[in-house]
Amino acid sequence: MSSNPESQNTCNDAVTEVLGPDSRGRFRAGGAGVCKTQVKKMANIKKKQTYEARKNEEWKTSIQGQLAEVTDAVKDLTSIVRDMRSVPQSGSHSGERTLPSDVGKMVRVLGGWPTIEYAWGIVKNVDPTHKYYGRCLGDGNYLVYVTNVLVSEAVLPLPHDDYTTLGELGQGHVIWPKASLDFVR
Repeated sequence: MSSNPESQNTCNDAVTEVLGPDSRGRFRAGGAGVCKTQVKKMANIKKKQTYEARKNEEWKTSIQGQLAEVTDAVKDLTSIVRDMRSVPQSGSHSGERTLPSDVGKMVRVLGGWPTIEYAWGIVKNVDPTHKYYGRCLGDGNYLVYVTNVLVSEAVLPLPHDDYTTLGELGQGHVIWPKASLDFVR
């Protein structure tokens, strides 16, 4: 091959290796109108496509992982609701009867003055003797699994050692007064 720098930037295909570069700066067997600038552009496009394909694969793997986590969470919640519905519910100590159908229902978590919607959740337990983080639910309180926080700075009415606001909680369990829950029909 020639030591000419222009010929070093050419395509290293079999035809060019055998016959050498075309004298007009074109590539043999490339067809009419194919020049080294177009070949260079195509190489850059191919690199970009390879990069994008790799990024798409990483994104797909990430989404599949997140989907698996959500699927597991839904299975856990379904199992919890099934378990809670199979356990006979006792009335509260104050004489007000708690309906077993409250467990597993979607609720709007309310608070503040004037009352606003802090979050959405699912009632997990209504038994006043149930303990969560070493604290009994007590009369008039429900254990709620918060699924969607709307006001992250909302202070929990019964804070825990690990968190004091809904924003710190994110998704998870919280003890909330029944009077501040609005059951979604």
